[in-house]
Amino acid sequence: MEITGQILKENREKAGYSINEIAIATKINVKVIQAMESGDKSQLPALTFLRGFVRTYAKFLKLDEEAIMQTFYEEMGTSKPQKIKTNCEGKDEENPDSLIHTKSLTSRYFAVAGILALILLIISIRKVVDKYEKEAMLPPLEDIREIVQIPEEMEQSEDKTQEPEDTKSLSLTEQTVAEKENKKVEAPHLPSEEQEKLKQEVMAEIQANKQNLPLKEVPEKVTQTSIVENVKEVKKEDKKIATETPGELVKEPIKIALSPQELIIEALDNTQFSFIIDNKDNFKISLKPTEVHIIKANSSIVLNLSDGGAVSLTHNGQRRGVPGDLGRSMKLNFP
Repeated sequence: MEITGQILKENREKAGYSINEIAIATKINVKVIQAMESGDKSQLPALTFLRGFVRTYAKFLKLDEEAIMQTFYEEMGTSKPQKIKTNCEGKDEENPDSLIHTKSLTSRYFAVAGILALILLIISIRKVVDKYEKEAMLPPLEDIREIVQIPEEMEQSEDKTQEPEDTKSLSLTEQTVAEKENKKVEAPHLPSEEQEKLKQEVMAEIQANKQNLPLKEVPEKVTQTSIVENVKEVKKEDKKIATETPGELVKEPIKIALSPQELIIEALDNTQFSFIIDNKDNFKISLKPTEVHIIKANSSIVLNLSDGGAVSLTHNGQRRGVPGDLGRSMKLNFP
C-alpha cells in the first residue's frame, strides 16, 4: 500500500489539496487518508472498503483509475472481484416485460404520492392565508359613527342657542320704540313748552339708541360668527381624523423582524459538540463519521466544538468547510 499511497499523496500535493479538503469531498475519514498515504496497515480498514476508498480518491484527483487499482492489487496481493451471474439476473434478462411492468408501477406510485403531497401543501397554505386574513380584519365602525354624529348635534344646539339671543335683542329695540311712540301720542294733552321738552328728550334718546345699538350688536355678531366658523373647522378636522385613523392603522401593520438560522454539521470523525438555540436551550450531540446533524433557530446559534477539524459546516446554504484544526476546541456564534 506504500506505493499506491505515495502516488496518491504526490498527485494531491501537485493539485494543491489538503487532507481535510479531500476528506470533505470524498467522505473518507482523515485518519484513513493519512494511513493510506503512509501505508500504515494497522490503521487501514477491511480490503473491501479500502478498495472503494482508493478508487474514489483516484477518481477525485482525475487519475487513471485502472492503473491505480492495478498497482493496488499487485501490492496488496488481491485480484479484481469477478462478477457472478445470479439466477435473478438471468430471469430478468429472459423476461424484460416484467421489468417494464414493475418500473411503470413504481412510477405510478411516485406520481400518486407527489399529487397527494401537493394537495396537502395547498390545503396547509390555504389555512395559513385564512388565518392571517381573519387577524387583519377591520374593527367595527360603530365608534366612527358616534364620533361623526356628536359634532352635528353640537351644531344644532348652538344654532338653537343663538336664535333666542337674536330674538331678545330685537324685542328690546321694539319695546323702546313703542314706549317712545306712546309718549309722542300722549304729548298733545300737555302744554306747548312741556311738549317741546318731551320731543327733545325723545329725539335725543332715539339718536343715542341708534348710535349705541350698531356699536354693541355688530362686534357681538362678528365674534359669534367667527367662533362658529372656528368650531366648524375644528369639527371638520375631527371628522377627518376619525375617518382616517382606522385606515392608517390597517395600512401600517406591525412587522416582526426575524433572522432565521440554519446550520448543517457533517462529521468527518467521531466527535462531540454542544449548542445553544436562541440563548435558551442547551443541547449536547455526538456524531460518527459521515453523519449529519441540522440545527435551526429563530435568531442565534452558539456552537461549542470539542474538535474544530472533525466537522464540516454549512450556514444558511453557504458552505463554510472545516472551521478549525484537528484536536483543538473552539466556540462559534451564528450569525
